[in-house]
Amino acid sequence: REEKRVIKFEKFKSLELKNIYYKYDKKSSFNINNVSLKIKEGDCVAIVGESGSGKTTLLNIILGLLKPIKGEILFNNIKQNDIIEILNKNIGYVPQEIFMMDDTIIKNITLEDNLNKFKLEQVKKIIKILRLEPLIKSSKKGLNTKIGQSGIRISGGQRQRLSLARSLYSKKKIIIFDEATNALDDKTEREIYKELQSLSKYYTFIVITHKKENLDFFNKIILMRRGKITNIKNV
Repeated sequence: REEKRVIKFEKFKSLELKNIYYKYDKKSSFNINNVSLKIKEGDCVAIVGESGSGKTTLLNIILGLLKPIKGEILFNNIKQNDIIEILNKNIGYVPQEIFMMDDTIIKNITLEDNLNKFKLEQVKKIIKILRLEPLIKSSKKGLNTKIGQSGIRISGGQRQRLSLARSLYSKKKIIIFDEATNALDDKTEREIYKELQSLSKYYTFIVITHKKENLDFFNKIILMRRGKITNIKNV
């Protein structure tokens, strides 16, 4: 019996959508209508548009949660039969409502039950990058500090950074923010976007945002309307 060939990507180069169509109901019009775009390594991408313009549907296709009716998805310029599996392995997701366990900081980052398995040096590096050191040092228990149910003992900005730390620890190459910073105050939100901008040397980010004042943090701005991309601005 022929063994299935598994292609492993050591480095993310590009994700490309070609002439993608999708609709939820066969009788309705297309929710995503002939969308094409290419996202490259190190891009910091903002997707903007009114409610119902297709932003979240497009993200769900990129995440591999929805399969296009027509069109192609290429990863590193290669069309793959197992593209859904590839997308799942390489893309991290930070939603608006963040899942936090009623447990320690270290467990919420690593999601490891056996803490003998986690990589401490990697965790420390991520904590430094995301400026989480003040949170760790605020308690004698450090990484073993419990954050409470849904992270009630820490601030909204700290929850966002922990969720991002989780994606970085899992070594996802592309990280998606689905309106994840909307509930934060303007100062904290801009601090997080600034961190994303600095991390784009190593990661690729796709962010849904409604605030025009934050667009200066992105090198690619995608405008959507009625399921179509009406403009792509490269900065």
